Amino acid sequence: MFEKHLNEKQLAGIETRRSTLGPEGLLKAQESWTALKAEVRTAVANGVAPTSAEGKALGARWKTLVDSFTGGDAGTEAGLKHMYHHEAGLKKVTGNDDAMVDWINKAIGR
Repeated sequence: MFEKHLNEKQLAGIETRRSTLGPEGLLKAQESWTALKAEVRTAVANGVAPTSAEGKALGARWKTLVDSFTGGDAGTEAGLKHMYHHEAGLKKVTGNDDAMVDWINKAIGR
C-alpha cells in the first residue's frame, strides 16, 4: 500500500527508521500512538478546543510521533496523508476517524 503513495527514497527512509527502532522501539511507538489516540478521542468527546493549551499539547505530541515515522520529511507526510484519504479501510485499521483527524489538524495549526 505504501508503494502507491511514496517514492523509493521515502520508503527507504521509513524502513531505515523501522530498523533503527527495532522490535522494542516499534512496540513502544505503537503504544505511544494508542495512548495518544485515546487522549485525543477523550479531548474531542469532552469538547476541548483544539487551540487550547491542552489541544496544542496533544497536537505537539501527535506531530512528534508523525515526525518520528516520516523523519520530518514533508513529502513523506503528504504521501501518507494521501494514502489515508484514498485507501479504503485504512481509517478503520488506524482507528482515526474524520472528526479526530480534523481536530488534531486544528491543534497542530493546519
